[in-house]
Amino acid sequence: MKPELRYVSQMPLRELWDEYGAIVSADIVRQLSPSEIADLLRAGRVRFVVADIGSRLQWIAPGECYSFWKSEAKSHIDEPDSQRRLENFPDEYFYIASEWKAANGGEPIVLLAKSH
Repeated sequence: MKPELRYVSQMPLRELWDEYGAIVSADIVRQLSPSEIADLLRAGRVRFVVADIGSRLQWIAPGECYSFWKSEAKSHIDEPDSQRRLENFPDEYFYIASEWKAANGGEPIVLLAKSH
């Protein structure tokens, strides 16, 4: 498949890929709450990636992780395993957050699976 044609077709994701379609060697570690993401950010940079059905994975540049967290992600993440209701979130969408660890180390990857 051509990399530019690789879109999210189902969730949960079993693998991550970059903008070139290359598989990112990473394993899921755990589901995350907003406070756990804040802890990861206090420890250093985080690689955010947004997954939305019908779209390509959207990787947020490491230098933009803090501003992305404050302006977009923070208000749209709920506690794991809670009963989420769209109307409880701004613009009626939310993210289910999970931490992934890359095989080669580096920053933690936080996958935000979008529901709307």
